[in-house]
Amino acid sequence: MRQQYGRYMTIIYEAWGNAPVESLEATTIQRVLDTGFKGTPAAGRVFHSKLGRVITWAREFDQTPWSANDAERHTHKATTWELKELWAKIANDCLERTGDEGRAIREANAVIARQVKDGGYRPE
Repeated sequence: MRQQYGRYMTIIYEAWGNAPVESLEATTIQRVLDTGFKGTPAAGRVFHSKLGRVITWAREFDQTPWSANDAERHTHKATTWELKELWAKIANDCLERTGDEGRAIREANAVIARQVKDGGYRPE
């Protein structure tokens, strides 16, 4: 099994190099599975499992808080600097509270959407 782990890590490195974890997309992962494991679906499933573990580890290792500049990547509704700062504050607070990046992004997006719907950001 250890030999396979080294093989999988090589495939991961060749496919993504030093790309940030958040840049990985399902379509590129699927493309690697389709081309690298075309005739061996069982090996593809094991690879997918190992990749999931590596991604989880990387996210836990580098839980960098978001900045206002990150808002643009996650929502088009944060059109002002104040909304972008609010997005980052909500996302970072939620991530610290729950440890769940997806939930943090969804929560921040929902708050920004409500702010835009209600007529914009009103500082406290």
